[in-house]
Amino acid sequence: MELLKTTTPAENDSVQAFHDQVAKDRVLFVVLGSGPEAESLVESADLLAGRPDDPRWVFWAKSPAVLQAAIAGLPLAEGIAAPDLTTPDRAFVVSFSNIICDVIRAGDPAPDPTRVFQAYNNGN
Repeated sequence: MELLKTTTPAENDSVQAFHDQVAKDRVLFVVLGSGPEAESLVESADLLAGRPDDPRWVFWAKSPAVLQAAIAGLPLAEGIAAPDLTTPDRAFVVSFSNIICDVIRAGDPAPDPTRVFQAYNNGN
């Protein structure tokens, strides 16, 4: 599947690429890890991101631990605990106002399109 709205940086460029994406006026769905489950989640999030001019975008962090310092400065929405980048959790969403507003945990059921869309909506 062709990914139209997904940034997949090299590990050594991940932090700068993440900062660049967060600086834009976007709702950013950040997928953590690699493998078939992560790839499926990226494809689903990319498909649900909409048209190129829609504000929803995907960032695929195949080596999520390198983003630890980058997300440390982002505030958390009320009731949201920081994503675990070492286990890692499945995904998190950064809102228009650069707040981590949703986390799909490693122990959560595999997210279906409804859950992905809900996570995007939490970023509005």
